[in-house]
Amino acid sequence: MRDKELDAKLEQARTEAAKFFAGWSFTPLREKVHRQLKSTVSFNRRRRLQIGPLVAAALLLAAVFVLRQPGYLPSTPGRLCSIPDRPIAQYTLDLKDGSEHWLSFFRIVQPNRQDQRLLAVIWGQDTKQPQGYSPLYSSVLGVGGSPGPALPVEFPGSREPWVLILSQNQDLNKPYLHYRALGFDGTQVTTYWEQDYVPAGRLEVHSGLIVEWRQARSEFKNLDRPGQPGSDKSDKEVHFLVPYQLGPDKVIAPTELLQLKTGQYISFIGNEGEIRTVVEGTALQRLAQEGNSPQFFAAHSGKSIVLLQPKDTAINWHRFIVQIKDQ
Repeated sequence: MRDKELDAKLEQARTEAAKFFAGWSFTPLREKVHRQLKSTVSFNRRRRLQIGPLVAAALLLAAVFVLRQPGYLPSTPGRLCSIPDRPIAQYTLDLKDGSEHWLSFFRIVQPNRQDQRLLAVIWGQDTKQPQGYSPLYSSVLGVGGSPGPALPVEFPGSREPWVLILSQNQDLNKPYLHYRALGFDGTQVTTYWEQDYVPAGRLEVHSGLIVEWRQARSEFKNLDRPGQPGSDKSDKEVHFLVPYQLGPDKVIAPTELLQLKTGQYISFIGNEGEIRTVVEGTALQRLAQEGNSPQFFAAHSGKSIVLLQPKDTAINWHRFIVQIKDQ
């Protein structure tokens, strides 16, 4: 086909698409999604996400609609715009309930934006549909990044399986990590911790403890004043995330002894609204927390005691001994 004929057909396609979507309003769909999310999500650091098939379908429909708009048609003749009808990556999940779960990642473009993001969706078997699946959870991760399989977070006595889902942008100019720490109670998924745009980030799990490394923020670098936030000589911030769960009669956690170095951070993540955190000793400094920022900072060498006290007095508290050594 000659270039002029191809251009004419593309122009005709744009005109017909514009007429078709002329009466379309994205606002009702967006408002419906927002209402649905608002009714099921508590916008605390601990968030329950139970997204039904309608909302998940709406998210995917929104992505398809935006990518199909005339403004998103590629300028190169003969190339079609990609539509996220298939995941770019998909992994099985073992959530310890005997049924099959999948983690899928889709590339989407949000309304009024042109940068691509990853939509992570966890699917569970739908007993009402033979060989069918329903979405249990979804989250839009930060811009860029390649997804990977989920990391299990396991520790003795755990009643609720936890996983880390993540994506990494390996761009040398802007290496970022995006991740979520999730728990599954058999019916719904809970977000206990989430981070986007972790600079040069890396995650590891050791005996149920989650360890995050990131490039130190410049405003925290202060090598001339040891004991100040960010004074780690490696220019890396180390943040320990300690998961816990509430059992019928006690708090369940991976350990009772925590060993840190000065300049490192620690947070206790779990049923936040159902416990009180008490700190004894000055070696561990409580921070003014904002959203998903660290809770405590290892200010100097020594020992502190952290007590997790459930508001339900029928559940016994848990004690952590935190030993801090100099770098």
